[in-house]
Amino acid sequence: IAEQQLFDPMSQLSQLTGSPVPQQIRESFETKDQASAFWGLGANYDDGTWVANAEYVQVKVGKGYNSSRGWSLLAGRRFGQFTPYLRYSESNTIDRIMADGVADQLTPFFGVQRAVAAQATIQAVLDGTATKDQRTFSVGTRWDFRKNMALKAQYDYVMPQFLSKSGYLVNVAPSYPPQGKGHAVAVALDFIF
Repeated sequence: IAEQQLFDPMSQLSQLTGSPVPQQIRESFETKDQASAFWGLGANYDDGTWVANAEYVQVKVGKGYNSSRGWSLLAGRRFGQFTPYLRYSESNTIDRIMADGVADQLTPFFGVQRAVAAQATIQAVLDGTATKDQRTFSVGTRWDFRKNMALKAQYDYVMPQFLSKSGYLVNVAPSYPPQGKGHAVAVALDFIF
């Protein structure tokens, strides 16, 4: 929706002025009919006492969205029905899309000040597509209290990086500080029936 609100006026501006420039700007960032690729690699180790897990994933997108990658390492040890573990994970934006030059192209239509503001708005939309750079340290435990049932509890210390205001944390308060570190607690019941 934000993309439509931003780019639909570019098409209208091209129609009004007869200039192809605003439409070309729209098309250079539009995501319609764009191919993307996802791949991941993971490995697990479990000897009955020790458990370990490593994962790496990457998403590459043609245009309009930032490509990203992430990885995590987990190590844990079973003590009867309990498996405490530690995890470190990280996600990063790669191939960040930049709106450089847009202000220069829009200056004849809007003037310098509004063209610069339009470029900043486009950059903010682009950065919002996948700029979720963050590092997370986690500690948790799994309690296999019944056959095919486990209760999991996990604490995360989340550290947004680079341009991310809040990483993958959602619905943060407007007063949340840029790159503010956060704490998250999760409890889950896994079962097979």
